[in-house]
This record gives sequence, structure tokens and C-alpha cells, in this order.
Amino acid sequence: MTYTGIDNQTYNHLPYPLPGRHQAINTAIALATLEVLHKKHAFQLAFTDVPHNLLQVCWPGRLERIQVCREAETFTYLFDGAHNEAGIRTLSNALHDLGVGQFVLVWGSMKDKTLATQWQALLKRADNIIFTQAEPERSARPEQLFALADQAVRYRIRCRENVVDALKLAELTARHHMIICVAGSLHLVGKARSLIVNTQTT
Repeated sequence: MTYTGIDNQTYNHLPYPLPGRHQAINTAIALATLEVLHKKHAFQLAFTDVPHNLLQVCWPGRLERIQVCREAETFTYLFDGAHNEAGIRTLSNALHDLGVGQFVLVWGSMKDKTLATQWQALLKRADNIIFTQAEPERSARPEQLFALADQAVRYRIRCRENVVDALKLAELTARHHMIICVAGSLHLVGKARSLIVNTQTT
């Protein structure tokens, strides 16, 4: 990316390793904040170090891809919180930008979340949908999510009461090269990611 600073100095070919088109904007905001703090003498800043430091940035559970090998099969997971309409839109854009075709969606959200247009559109894009819950006390029940889903996609939906069973079904359902996208709440992503990371990864 190209960044023009508050003094109109331009920096070319800056990396932004986090996936998603919105991360270029986030990177620019972070750099502008650093510039302002530097001008206020809050700390020393050498912009020659910025490209290297940007490459060190990581954000687990935000459009994060993890591969897991099980015997002769490799499954690719994409984890993203996507817990509101803006987040779901960002996830949908990322799926498009990453060239994701067919995918299995494992979804679980909190009871207090409003699921509207962007959520329904995401469901329509998924080849298979699995509703689950990460925290029974705070999560929407899978059956409640099923009732909210557009009738046109209900035949593609399966419900599982816990994350372990949801991930097992996702791997059984995923055909060759299909992404397994886990999204809907940070609680779900955290629990699912922990289960996957604790198995064999590449």
C-alpha cells in the first residue's frame, strides 16, 4: 500500500499482512496515530522500521486461515468473529477477495445480536450451514438461528448443540478444497480455534 503522512510525505510499498480490504484503512489510521504521537514527543519513531514492524502484525481469529491435517485429508479453516452486520459484510467481502468458492459455514452468535440483511446474504452464499453454540447460557440456540434463517436456505442447515460436534460435522461435510468458515461470535471462534490449534496443523 501507499501511505501519505500528515506532512505529505509518501511511503510506498508498505505491507499490511492482515487479510481484508479494510485493513489498508486500519493500517493508515494506525500510522497516522503514530505520527501524531511522534510529533508530540511521546516516543521516538523511525519510519524506516515501519515495513518490518507491520509484517509482524497478527490478529488471531480475524480472517485467520489455519490448515489441519487428519490422516490423508487436509482441511482449511477460516476464522472470523463477524459478530455484527458490519463484520459480516467485511467477512463476505473477504471471501470474495480471497477467491473462496464453495464453503461450509459454522455459525454461532450471542442471544443479544441482531441478525439481518448481511447475515441472510452470507447464508445464501454458503454451500452448507451448521448452527451451534459456544456458551449455552449466552448464545442463541441453534434452533433459534434456524428459525431466523430464510426459508430458501433451511434445507442446507444442520444444528449441533456443541462446538466439537459442529466441527466434526463440518469436516465430514467439506468436500475437496472447501473452506470451513467459523464465524458469528468471538466466543465461538475462540473455542473452535483452540480445538483446531491443539490438533496437528500446518
